[in-house]
Amino acid sequence: MRALALIALLSMLAVPGRAQPQSDVAKVERLIDERQFAAAETELGKDGWSKALRIRFRALIALRQGQLERAAPLFEEALRMSPGEPNLSVYLAHVYLETKRPKDSLRVLAQAKPSGTKILARPLLKARAEQRTGDDEAAYSTLVRAH
Repeated sequence: MRALALIALLSMLAVPGRAQPQSDVAKVERLIDERQFAAAETELGKDGWSKALRIRFRALIALRQGQLERAAPLFEEALRMSPGEPNLSVYLAHVYLETKRPKDSLRVLAQAKPSGTKILARPLLKARAEQRTGDDEAAYSTLVRAH
């Protein structure tokens, strides 16, 4: 989970518009990692945060708290605000998969913009979703292609 959180948080630094100081982003990241969710929310309530960055962090907080039903609409909104962000697609696909929505997970992964780097979580999530829809052959094929 820590690796996924780091990927998402690093991608947040490139939000268009008013940039949040890296120290503020690092502070909220640390608070989330330490499971100090109320303190992270307090930081996000301060002036200066872009709406997109607040939503991304709040989605991540919900995910880390295991509140997947709350995380899904937040990640959906974050993805609408930043449709080219590949990491948001990975998070949303993960949430859908864990909330027994494998077809939605597959849809999000299919619609995701290509990433400049290989994100290993994508084919793994895709294979798990394919398996959960009963398509073991497709899941196997996805894993072979990922190798």
